[in-house]
Order: sequence, then C-alpha cells, then structure tokens
Amino acid sequence: NKKFPGKKPLVLSSEQRKNIVNLQKEVMRQVPGTREYEVAAAQALKAIQDVIPAGLGKKIAAYRNIAMLLNAKTIGRNITANGIYGGVDKGITDYVAAGLDKLVSLKTGVRTRTAPQWLEWARGFKKGLKEGAEDVRLGINTRKIGDKYDLQPGRTFDSKIGQSLEKALNYSLQVPDRAFYEATFQESLKNQMRASGKDKITDEMIRIAEQEARESVFQNDGVLSKSILGLRRGLNWLGHLGREVKPGTLGLGDLLMPFAQVPANLTQQAINYSPLGLIKGGMSLSRGLQRQGTKDLARGIVGTGGMLGSAALAKSGLITGDLNDEDLSTLQNMERRNNLAQLGKRPFQINGMAYNMFSPLSTVVAAGAKLGQGGSARQVGEAVLGSIIDMPFLSGINRAMSNYQRQGLGAAAAGMISDVPSQFVPTFANQVADVIDPTAKETYDPNIFKQGINKAVNKIPGLRGILPDKASVTGEKIRKYDNEGLGLLYNAMINPTFNNKQKSHPVIEELERLYQQSGQGNQYLPVVKRKITYTDSQGNKIKRVLSTDEFNDYQKFVGQRNVFALDRLFQDPGYWRLTPEEQVQEVTRLQQKVDELTKAELF
Repeated sequence: NKKFPGKKPLVLSSEQRKNIVNLQKEVMRQVPGTREYEVAAAQALKAIQDVIPAGLGKKIAAYRNIAMLLNAKTIGRNITANGIYGGVDKGITDYVAAGLDKLVSLKTGVRTRTAPQWLEWARGFKKGLKEGAEDVRLGINTRKIGDKYDLQPGRTFDSKIGQSLEKALNYSLQVPDRAFYEATFQESLKNQMRASGKDKITDEMIRIAEQEARESVFQNDGVLSKSILGLRRGLNWLGHLGREVKPGTLGLGDLLMPFAQVPANLTQQAINYSPLGLIKGGMSLSRGLQRQGTKDLARGIVGTGGMLGSAALAKSGLITGDLNDEDLSTLQNMERRNNLAQLGKRPFQINGMAYNMFSPLSTVVAAGAKLGQGGSARQVGEAVLGSIIDMPFLSGINRAMSNYQRQGLGAAAAGMISDVPSQFVPTFANQVADVIDPTAKETYDPNIFKQGINKAVNKIPGLRGILPDKASVTGEKIRKYDNEGLGLLYNAMINPTFNNKQKSHPVIEELERLYQQSGQGNQYLPVVKRKITYTDSQGNKIKRVLSTDEFNDYQKFVGQRNVFALDRLFQDPGYWRLTPEEQVQEVTRLQQKVDELTKAELF
C-alpha cells in the first residue's frame, strides 16, 4: 500500500489470511531443498502476489506477448534453435573443451571437465519438462529464471480466456526452455563431480552449473545484456518524463524494445563462437578459471572452423551472407538486395533456406559467408549483427537500423513508433491473412500514425485487401511465399524458417553481371524515393512527399518501364560492342529518362 499512495488500500480478507498462513505451514512441513519444498514456497508466495491486482500496463504487455508469440512458427523456432545450439555446444564443443582441459591439467594438475554426461543430460531434460509443465499449471516459477522472450510467470488476467491463452504461451515457450536449462544444469553438476573425483556437490559447483544453464537458454547477465536492459529502462524513464516507472506500468522502452535481452545474449554467443572466443579463453585461463577458459577456447575453435567451412560454401554459391558490399552506398546495397530478391536470392540463405532463424550459431555461417566474399573484419561483425536482428521477432530493430542508415535518426524513431500498433494484432492472424492472400501490401504513409494503422491492418484477414499491392523493383506484385495449397499453408503457419525458389529474370541477371564486371552499383532497378523533386510546366522546382498510392504507382510504373526499355536495349547488338563501363552508362542514362518521363506523367 505504501508503494501506491493515493489508491484505495488493499485489505486482506479473513479467508485470504487463513490461506496464506496454511500455505506457510505447508512450507514448514517440507524438507528444504526438495521439489516439494520449492513448490510449496512458490505457491505461498503466489498467494501473496495474487492479492495485488495486475496493473493495466502488465495486462497490456501480457496481451502483446500473446499476440506476437503464440503461433506455431515461433514455437517451432524456439525449440529448433535451442536444439541446434544445444547439439553443437554440447555435442561438439564440449568434447573439444574436455580435450583442452586434459591438456591444461598437465600443467595445473587439476581436471575440471570431462566428456558430456549424456545420460544425466537426458534425465535433466525429462525433469525440466515435468517440472516446467507443473510450474505453468500452478502459475509459479521454482527455478527463478525467465525465458528469452521476457515472459513472466503467474496469473495476469481475470478472465478464463485470458488465463488459458497465457498458459498456452507459457507451456509452449517456457517449458522447452526449462527443459534445456535443467538438462544443462544436471549434466554440469555430474560433469564437475566426475572430473574432480568428489562425491559431494559443492556450492561452487552449483554456482557454475547455474551459470552454464542460464547460458544455454540465453538468460546470462553479461555486460551486453545489462547494457541493453539499461537502455530499455532509460527509454521507460524518458517516456515518463523523468518520473519513476511504477511496477505494472508499460513504458516507452517496453513498447519500442519488447525483447531486450535476446539480441544482447545472442550477440555475446556470436562473439564466443568466433576468433574472439580464443582471446576470451586465454584471459579466463590466465585468471585461473580452467573450466570456463577451456569452454571459451573450444567455442572459439569450433566457431572459427565453422566460419572457414562456411566461407568455402559461400565461394561455391551455396550460402549467402548479408549481401552488402563495402564499395556500394547504403541505398545501392538496398537496391541490389531488392534486385537479387527477384531471382530468389536473399540474405542469409543456405540453398534457398533462411538460416538466420537459428541464432546464435547462424552467426557463424553469416560471418563465414562474409569472409568468403572477401569482407573485412568490420564487415564480418556487421554481417553477424545483421543475421541476429534479421530474425522475425527483432524485425522492428532491423527496420529501425535500416531507416537510420538511409534517412537518419528521425526516420528510425518514426518507424519504431509506427510498428507499435501492429504488435497488438496476433501474429497468428497475420499468418492466416498470408494464406488467404500471400501478396505483400504497401503500408507506407507520410503520416506516421496512418502508417502505424496500415501496418496493423496488414495483419488482419479480410482488411488487408484494402491496402494496395506492394510493387517490386520490376513493377510486379510481390508474393511472400512461392507455394500454393498445402505448401502455402505449411510455409505460412508452421515452417520455422523461410524457403525461396531460384528464379530467372534476364534483365536483373544482366544488371548483376554488369556489377560483377564493372564494380559499379548505380545500374540496378531503382527503389523510388518517397520525397521527390521535379520541374513543373512553368519550369519551377517542386518538392513533395508522396502519398501511399502515388508512391506505389511511381514504383510500379518505373519498374515496369525500366524492364521493358532495358530488355529492348539488351537485344541491341550495339550494346554488346560496348565495354562494361560504357554499358553501365547506357543503362543509367536510360533509367534516368524513364524516371523523368514517369514523373512528368504522374505528377
């Protein structure tokens, strides 16, 4: 009551007092350290917490999480990413770490790890599934860990429907994370005991096991994680004009950065699985942290090897990285990616399948792909970060960074604000809309609030059709999925990744050939600007911001006319007698004329 002055004081009824006392007595009857004790203590605490009604902000945040995360694709990504990461980290890296530990022990005389204890891992996984499901059923959290989506345990809604949806989300996301956590925790304890030859578990063993278990589900509190969470708290403070953000309140940072801890911990593991992991391992060993140091070294070795292998695959064309080139401007890189997308070639793909859904190990492949393209150390780092923020649930951050590079801080902030309304439309509804109409729609509007509404409408079946079809650089409609029928249903609603079919487009293939031979990037089919300048019939320079329909028509007509004109140009024998540099000049001259004529007709 002291925390909320001015509000009607909460008073415990005699029934509530009796219930709390009885639950505390139940705790006292259990043996500390047992599962029964943990459950009883958590239920007693829950009884006290349930007396305080959930604030409106907490309810809004809980609904938004349900809207964004309760769907088969997200659940599949969570389980698959945990499985892939756990398989490599435990099934490959830990064997390398055990070998390194044996070598280090020749000097230290101490063993800190052995090969993975798979039987104990399996027992822990089973235990985590059982206890995680029981926790969700009872609305408690006996492990005191969250999950990578910042979900909170306990009851938020009073209605049966709200409680059912909240439980469904917790079952699908928190229970798998709890299973992987418990598996790593139990395996770590057994591993440490076997390596040390001790029969009893020490407090230090428990501390190390908890740290390793938290890493396995990306809940470790590292420097990066604390920095990102601090940024979100700062945005909350800023949004409340410097006033304290009270518990249960939804702040500006919560709206703009719904998933704060994920990118930080994924980035940290990307660093670990890189040559920087070798440096980190050396530093850990120098401080006497043998178990941590051998794991850091092993991650650096495995990650570096994976990068070199991915670099070889990238050279053969089986893998794509971020498709950014240092020689091109931000706009030219964006235009190149949009052109290559018409060929079914997109960033972060393995033979047409998007691999960036499975971070953090996808960062190893992304870094290797950039190395294979001859990228610098800075470009490799940018590719790693790009593969992380390109994940669907971080798409808002991705768009903000893209807008910042192209148009500055104001555009980035405006884009993040316009993303907020769509967060509250269920992703499941968007997937249904994709099945009904897989055509991409244009949501841009010069008015930031209308643009936010458009983004929300775009996710609603039936309403999506009021938005105009988005035009590609060729002026054609954009299909989000290449399949029909059951294939479309699977890819839109179940498939945890994205698949693209390779396509042929003679004009774009020739433009890409020109780039490879000339190194110039201004010949690609353009992405038109939303703010244009043109000359009117009296010779006056006019500047204007295009409406949604004007912008879409402009892109459509410029794309269609460029394809038509360039196709004719490429059939001219004289074109093929020119040098690549001269060919680029002819292409850009023709595109400029198309742009001028289209502006004259439309505006």
